[in-house]
Amino acid sequence: MPDKHTSNVPVVAADASSMSPATVKIQSAPETNRRPDPAIGSALTGGLDAFELVAVTEAFNRGMGRAAACLSEMTGSEISLYVPDLRILRKRDAAERLKSDAEPDITGVKELFCGAFHGSAMLLFPTRASFNLVRLLLKEAVPPIEYLTEMEEEALLETGNIILNACLGVIAEALRTEILNEVPHAVRGHANQLLIPDDKSQDDRVIQMKMDFGVDGVTIQGCLALVLDITSLDHFRNRLAQHFGSAA
Repeated sequence: MPDKHTSNVPVVAADASSMSPATVKIQSAPETNRRPDPAIGSALTGGLDAFELVAVTEAFNRGMGRAAACLSEMTGSEISLYVPDLRILRKRDAAERLKSDAEPDITGVKELFCGAFHGSAMLLFPTRASFNLVRLLLKEAVPPIEYLTEMEEEALLETGNIILNACLGVIAEALRTEILNEVPHAVRGHANQLLIPDDKSQDDRVIQMKMDFGVDGVTIQGCLALVLDITSLDHFRNRLAQHFGSAA
């Protein structure tokens, strides 16, 4: 049964048995107070104007703040999550950008969602970085092995579930709509395999966000990606336009 996100539904963590509770130390994402970047062309914004792009980025950062609070409470670590950059790209361009930022092998968490718009959400890291991240969260030493144990994979799924749900939740709240999401699952492969699994969806767009994930002062860089088909991207833009129009 999909989970529902509306403006009144809090983000609820999955089973936290694999992570040790301790004193909560939360580092919030920095205040952005940004102005639109004139260097960002329309080809990178999916038709959003500059202020809408800033608003969406800041909404995702609010979701990151919620996820950081939840993860901090679960792990007892000082967690910071921040999205410094957001682009809306064609799938192939998003895959190329992901490849340029990471080792070829990528590991992460993916979940499908539906509602006013539908698609998939992914939290992705270079595979070695994902191993380091999970072991930092579990406060484990980092052994020289090339796979995650069952407990580590569950911790990665749990972490991805919290972050993806928090981000989808704030978007649902901001746009006064609802988003239903399915149970997440682990993914691993190259950028093209994860973002372009077939030739039927070449025109789909990716809302791609670089992400800084800090654990007790150690920062690991990853990527948050929302994949939308053209119709869903149009619905997303329309909801944004309605939101800004009603707020004007």
